[in-house]
Amino acid sequence: MSVLRSRHIQPHLLWPNRLRCSTGPRWPQSLTHSRTHNTCPYRTGRLFRSKPSDSMLPAAVGSHGETDNSKTQPRGIGVNSMDRKPAIGIVFPRPRGKGGALSVAAWIIHSLQDHYRLTVMTLDPCDPARLNAAFGTTIRADAVRWICFENQHPKAAALLTRLDMVTLDQYACMRWVRSKLSDDMLPLSANNEMAFGRRGLQYIHFPMLTVGRRDIARQIGQSGSCAKDVMGRLCRLTFGVRDHDLHNNDTACNSEWTRSVYQDYYGENAHAECIYPPCTISGTPSRAEWTQRESGVILLGRLAPKKRIEDGLRVVRRLRDMGHDMHAHVISSGGDAQYRKRLDDEFGNDDWVHWEDDISRQALMTLLSTHRYGMHCNHDEHFGMATAEMSGSGCLVLGHNSGGTREVLPDAAQRYASIEDGVERLGRIHTDAELQSRLLATQREHAQQFSADAFTQRIRGWVEAFQKSTSAPMLDD
Repeated sequence: MSVLRSRHIQPHLLWPNRLRCSTGPRWPQSLTHSRTHNTCPYRTGRLFRSKPSDSMLPAAVGSHGETDNSKTQPRGIGVNSMDRKPAIGIVFPRPRGKGGALSVAAWIIHSLQDHYRLTVMTLDPCDPARLNAAFGTTIRADAVRWICFENQHPKAAALLTRLDMVTLDQYACMRWVRSKLSDDMLPLSANNEMAFGRRGLQYIHFPMLTVGRRDIARQIGQSGSCAKDVMGRLCRLTFGVRDHDLHNNDTACNSEWTRSVYQDYYGENAHAECIYPPCTISGTPSRAEWTQRESGVILLGRLAPKKRIEDGLRVVRRLRDMGHDMHAHVISSGGDAQYRKRLDDEFGNDDWVHWEDDISRQALMTLLSTHRYGMHCNHDEHFGMATAEMSGSGCLVLGHNSGGTREVLPDAAQRYASIEDGVERLGRIHTDAELQSRLLATQREHAQQFSADAFTQRIRGWVEAFQKSTSAPMLDD
C-alpha cells in the first residue's frame, strides 16, 4: 500500500462517511464480498453484492444538483411500476470535451431513449443540450434520469479530480455505480471495461484496464511504465476486480482491430463484436463541387502527442516547398498545452497554418465541406472518428497505415507509412483527377456502414440480443 499512500490514495477516503460501515473505513456494504440470494434477470454472472439499506443510500441527484428523494428505494433507483419499459443504466465517467468516445455515449443514449427507461450515471455533471450541440443527437432531458457523483459527493469527487488518474476514475466509478443499479436494471458501460457484479454490456473504445501488457498501454497513449502497471494492479486489489469480471460482459468494440486487441488480452473466449461508431457528417460532393473546394488539408482532433499533428503539417510544408498551393487547418477542442506550445514553436510563424480552437459544429461542417483533403496521423488509431467524419463530408483523407484507420480508409492509396510516403501519396492525389474521382466513389459507398442509422440499429439489436440471452437466470460456479 506504500504506493497508494505516496499518492494519497486511501480507498476509504474516496467515499463519504454516509457510505462507510460504522466499524471503520470500509467500502459500502453493497460493495463488499458478502453474497445474497437474488434472481434478477441480469445477474447472470457472479451473484451481486448485498444491497445497502435505505438509510445508506444517498438521495438521487440530477445533473444540475436537484435532489429526487422519491427515487431512493430499497430496490434501487429508477423503479416505476407504472412504466413497463425495460430499464438500462448507462455509465460514462467523464462526459468532457468533444471526443469520439463521448460521441458514442451520446448516440447510445439517443438510440435507446424511446425504447427503455434510461438512467445515465457520470462522475461529472452531464448537460444533454451540450451533447446535442456537439454531436447532432436529439437527447431529451426529460426522457433520461441523470445521476452525478460530483453532485452527491463533492469532496470525494474533488479528490478524484485532483488526482486526475483515468484508471482510478474507472474503478471508482464502477464501485459507485453498483450501489445505484436497481434490481431490474441492465448495466451498460459506454466507456470500456467495467465490472458490475453481474453480467452487463460494455462498449470498448480500447481496453484500458489491462495489467502486465505495456504494449497495450502504449497504444492508448500511456507510457506503459512499471509505475502505471503497479497502480493498475493495486486498483484491482483495492476494488476487488478480476479479468473474468471485466470480460464476462457482452462486449462491442469500435473496430475489428480493437476487437483483436481485446481478445488478445482477455482470450479468445472473451466474445466481442464490432459496432462502428456513428459518423453524422455526410455529403459527398459532385465533381463540379469538388473543383470549387479549397486545396487545404484538415487536421481534426484533440491536441495530444499521440495524434502526431506535426507529421501532417510537415507533409503539407514539404508539398508547399515543391510548389503546391496548399494550406492547413488544425481543428481541436482543447488538449495538452505543452504539446500546443511545441506545435507553435515549429509552425507558429507559418501563415498557411490556421488554428481553429473549440469551434462550433456548424463552423466545423463548413470547413469540412469547403476543403478537399484531410490527414489523420495517429499510429494504431482505435477507430478514427475524425477520419470517418472528414471522409463522410467529402474530404479525401490520408491516414497512417495502422490500427482501425485501415477499416475507415479501405483504399491503400489513402494510407501512408512515413512522412516521405505521405508526401508522395498526397501529392499524387492532389494532381491526379482520375484518382480523385475513383477515391470519392469508393468513399461514398464505404461510408454507409458508419452512418448514424446503422449505429442506432446495431446498438438496439445488441441490447435486444442480450436481453434474450439473459431471460433465464444463470449463476456462475
